[in-house]
Amino acid sequence: MAQYDRSRLIAELDSLGAEADADALAAARSVAATMREWGLGWDAVLRAAPDGDDAPLPVDEPEMPLAPADLAGDAALVERLLTKELSEETRLELSEMKANIRAGTFDAMDSRYVRALAKRLGV
Repeated sequence: MAQYDRSRLIAELDSLGAEADADALAAARSVAATMREWGLGWDAVLRAAPDGDDAPLPVDEPEMPLAPADLAGDAALVERLLTKELSEETRLELSEMKANIRAGTFDAMDSRYVRALAKRLGV
């Protein structure tokens, strides 16, 4: 699985605020080229590192569907998370994931998010 240097990408993104339009445009093109090089989409870029650091994150590759046992485990984990004190935004997101599990649209990226959140909250 490919990885990317999140801190490098953040530095490139910081350059988007350059005062000179030409510099900001060059920065935008640099970010776009880097994302293409690493095979990243905006969804992967905008998700924070699970543990809050700038460690390289895996680049999403086509994934196999989750096994029924994994889905059942993730569903139980979502239920346990919903019993915790959470922000309204996080509670809404988890409720949507619960619906996605029922609808069959819950994917491996969702699973990684739920598991990282559970780890961070000690669930």
